[in-house]
Formats: sequence, C-alpha cells, structure tokens
Amino acid sequence: MVRIGELPTRLLALRYGADLVWGPEIVDKALVSGEKAQRVVNDHCQTIDFVKPPSNKVIFRLHPLEKGRLIFQLGSCNPELAVEAAKLVVNDVSAIDLNCGCPKHFSVHAGMGAGLLKNLDRLESILRALVEQVGQPNNIGISCKIRLLDTHEATLDMVRRLCKTGIRAITVHCRTTPMRNTEPAIRTSLRDIAEICHSYHVSILVNGDVDNRKMAKELCEEYGVDGAVIARAAEKNVSCFREEGLLPIQQVVKDYVKMCLEVDNNFGNTKYCLIQWMQGNFPKDIRQRAQVAKSYGQLLECFDLSWDRSSESQTVQSQKSKNYALFLSLYKNDNFLSTLCDENLLNLLSKNDCTKVIIHLNADTLSDTQEKAVQRLRKRGIRIELVDALHPLDAIISKANVVVCSSACESILAEADRKKKPVVKVFTRTTNSEEEKENSNALIADETPVIDQLRSCFEKNL
Repeated sequence: MVRIGELPTRLLALRYGADLVWGPEIVDKALVSGEKAQRVVNDHCQTIDFVKPPSNKVIFRLHPLEKGRLIFQLGSCNPELAVEAAKLVVNDVSAIDLNCGCPKHFSVHAGMGAGLLKNLDRLESILRALVEQVGQPNNIGISCKIRLLDTHEATLDMVRRLCKTGIRAITVHCRTTPMRNTEPAIRTSLRDIAEICHSYHVSILVNGDVDNRKMAKELCEEYGVDGAVIARAAEKNVSCFREEGLLPIQQVVKDYVKMCLEVDNNFGNTKYCLIQWMQGNFPKDIRQRAQVAKSYGQLLECFDLSWDRSSESQTVQSQKSKNYALFLSLYKNDNFLSTLCDENLLNLLSKNDCTKVIIHLNADTLSDTQEKAVQRLRKRGIRIELVDALHPLDAIISKANVVVCSSACESILAEADRKKKPVVKVFTRTTNSEEEKENSNALIADETPVIDQLRSCFEKNL
C-alpha cells in the first residue's frame, strides 16, 4: 500500500502477528531510470537503503527483521525493466510480487497495475521474464496480485494462463477493476480459482474485505485458499493481525511514533499515517497539535512520549542483524580481491549481511585493479578496512566471521584456528604462460569453488 506500507508499519505488522508483509508498490523506473539506485547499508538505523543518485533519496528501506518475510511489490509494464529492477533488490527480499491490481489512474494509464489485466500477453511476458531471469536463478518466488475480470470464465482462463508462467503465488483481490473498495468483495469464483491454482502447485491468497486474523483463517477454511491479505483494515489499525484482537488505536499510535523514530522514517509520511489513524480517535486539540507539528520532538510532546535511541531494543524488539565481517588476506593472493567482485560473490555477500571486508595488505598500497575492486565493494554498501603487517593478527581476526587467505599463509591459518574462525583456503595454480596468468583469477578453495565455501560458512549461521 502506498504511504502506509513503509517500513515502520511493516515492522509493527510483524510485531503484531503478520506472517508476511508487502512493501509499497515501487515502479521499475524509480529504481533503474537514469542512474540506477544504489544499495547502501545504513548503520545509523540498522537498515538497508536503496537510494537514487545524485540526490540519494531513499526509494526503499528494509530492516533485517523482515528477512524471510518481506515481499517486494513491483510496478511494471515492461519485461526488461521489470527484470532490471528486480535484480537490484532480489538478494534482500523474500519474493517479487508484480502488482496487476492497482486501479488508480496513474497506474492503469501507464499500462501497469490493473491495466495489465487488459493485456494478458504483456502480463505473461513480464511474469515469464521475472521467473526465468530472477526467480529461478536466485531461488526466489515470483508472484502477482490480480483483480476479477468481468465474467467468471474470463477470470478462470486468466488464472490458468498466469499459473503456466511458473509463478509461485497469486493474490486475488475479489473485486473487478471498476469496483470501489466500499462495494462488497465478490468471492463466488474463489473456490474455482483455488482449485486451478493448486492444480499448478501455485499458492492462492485472498484479498478484499478481510478484517482481522480470525476472519482470515475462516476464509482459508471456507474457500480452500492458502492465506489472506489484509489491507484496508491494517490501514485503520495495524494491530488487526493479533490473535488476541485489536489494540486500542491510542496504543498503536504511540508504538508507531517510536518505530518511526527508530528507523528514521520520513517525517511527512509519519504525519500522514498518524493523521489517518487519529481521526475520531483522539481529542481535537491533540489532532490539531499533530497536524501542525514540524518535528518528531513536537510529535512526542503531543502524545506525552519520551524516546531514546539507546532503548531501541525495546522499540524494535529484535536481535541485531549479524553484519558479517570478512577478513581477506592479499598475501600470496593478490588477484582474489578482484575475484571477490564477481557478481555472484557480491550477491552472496549482500544476501548474507556481509557489511565489512577487512583487507590485509600485501604491499604499501592497493594496485589500480585492487582499488577498482574496493570501489565496487563500497558501492554495494560494504565498508572497507585496510590493515597492514604492523596490525596484530589476533586483534584483526577476532573482528572477522570468516577468514579468506592463501593456503600458504601459515601464520594467518594458525591464528584463525586459535580463534576458531571458519577459513576459506584459496589455492592458486602455478602459471607459466601469459594466458594462464590472465586466467589465474579462477581460484579454488579446498578443490571447491570459493563461492560454495563461503555459502557453506554463511549457512552454518556463524
């Protein structure tokens, strides 16, 4: 949902019991037109930000708490742009969901959202491209959200076509495109849609007039669907996901303000959401003070709240992300810094929250090639720490989660063993010809590709 689907509301939804959360619809061009959005690790907020140069405006922000539960909602009418945008975020989200249900004029007019339901050939081409070029290579689900068509049979035919694209899930908003949200949802086709989806091993979620968790469970049982998506009810009170029922909106508002401070949410967005929730639920004087507030400090005063970043664990109620650090020795291993910038290795580092690489220098300075590799790592939001032979190995290796070094580095291997750090040993083959030297980046680790060794380290939850 636009505006209401930003990070603070998603985190609250998860706290209150949501199993999955969707981000706001992000149009592909917002990420890839002009200079592409950059992935940045935000140490201040403990978030991952996708920012757009040169203004560095935050397009999308996510939190480690959402790992395994965040669906990225993509707006697109072009297969190539959809794939390009999805590849930017694929390592930080759990699935990519193509929005084919938004009825707003700006979306339909551009051929996106519900506009795609009028051009099923284009819709199929986008989904197939996402499945084949993003979903399958990264083992991540591709899904879509649709609305009903004018007739029962037309809807079922559409669902069959979409299921054949290889998607893993479909969310069905049980209204047609022209219907307003105030009109009752139509569920007469839902059971038949569910049967078709399940015949293709595609999950189906129902949306439209789902008010709370209890109702969601009842709909799943009645229509044989796999889950339910709550939208408008969450806009009114995000605690609708609680098993125990709704919290007073006054409590939700206070939780929300603190969460917004915790993740440094855009102040304008915070005020917008607050004002929606406060209508009819707060005294007029408090609503007026909130409406004219120009800072978070003034909002805290409105609700008689105090907040201190040192109490963040109380606000977010989560463990910190692991923020892995990689120790990389260049001793007898000069080429590996460039090898580390292979796209697959970079994606692996990003996906596993590797936010720092400690580079153990083999010379006084980096070569031009190594400097370019460092810049590429930094563009991925990975911090770089350069250390030389004067730095004590025990202190350096203590800060790392994984040690990568040449098999000839006996002192480093011994220290890593004492510190019980996982080690990836890089073997370089003896090269004779110039051609072999140029290809010497094809390094192996214990006769297994380095990427597989690193993946194994991350999977062991170091």
